[in-house]
Amino acid sequence: MNWGFRRSTCWAIAARSVARIEPVSAADFMRFLLRWQRNDKPAMLSYTDEATYRDAGQGGFEIRTFISIAAAAQGRGRLHYYRPIPIFAVGCTVATMSIDKT
Repeated sequence: MNWGFRRSTCWAIAARSVARIEPVSAADFMRFLLRWQRNDKPAMLSYTDEATYRDAGQGGFEIRTFISIAAAAQGRGRLHYYRPIPIFAVGCTVATMSIDKT
């Protein structure tokens, strides 16, 4: 089925939001993004609901979105932009993942 992609790249644009008093550190989220870029399957599968909520609070749905993209694309990720926005306890991420056609 042709989904209309002109390039074999899957775009993910997500704002990581956290509804808790203390924001998740940018360093913790960068560690996650490094695993995501490698499409490290064991690391991605190690994120339980409890760990995701602990590490990302209510913003865990973005982590789940990144994991879903990695599973669907089965490629390698590339981080284009990430900036924490501390005043809102969020981070803004723009990344792509190549689609493995094997």
